Amino acid sequence: MRKLVAFADKWARKLHIYASLLTFSAMMLFGVVGVIAALEPKPVERERPAIVRSTSAFRAPAGLEDAALGAAIREHLRLEMKHPLIKAWIRKDASGRPQYDFNGPNGLHRVTYDDASGLLEIDQQRTSMAAFLTRIHEYTSRVRMDDWRVKAFGVYIEFSIWAFVLMILTSLWLWLYGRWKDKGAFAALLIGGGATVWLWIVLRY
Repeated sequence: MRKLVAFADKWARKLHIYASLLTFSAMMLFGVVGVIAALEPKPVERERPAIVRSTSAFRAPAGLEDAALGAAIREHLRLEMKHPLIKAWIRKDASGRPQYDFNGPNGLHRVTYDDASGLLEIDQQRTSMAAFLTRIHEYTSRVRMDDWRVKAFGVYIEFSIWAFVLMILTSLWLWLYGRWKDKGAFAALLIGGGATVWLWIVLRY
């Protein structure tokens, strides 16, 4: 029995260290985003990103519906790192021309198609670094983007979440096995657990 417990303790320590090292950058990202959320101004007080305007020659095939036209524009402009278009991002401008919002971690491309001139009018708003970090930390393997870079990052973030769960479990083992008599550790568990339960109750009810 002692050999089994010693074996479990040895691997708990290894898994705890390996999980923390493999996900160090993701944990740092979560921490930075938390600090940003605590310190950034209210939404109405934030500085809006500058708009960079440009045009691109484009002639759409005849008879395309709005969604299909948006897909053709996206392919033409090579906007791979953007979320799939939804109905709220497809509209007409004041002149009745098709207009599309292509949103992604790096910002917004608002594209208006002028069929008469064969031009795409592009308004680009690039996100700040703070907004970029806030967006990408939410991605997991289920992110609705086809770009391999976003998918790969989402897989890493999801792996980091599960690794964090493993770190919690191994921390509990290390405490129970080696320091369960430590009054400070027990007090920390009570304070942290009690605060979580109390906050859950006041926020939920």
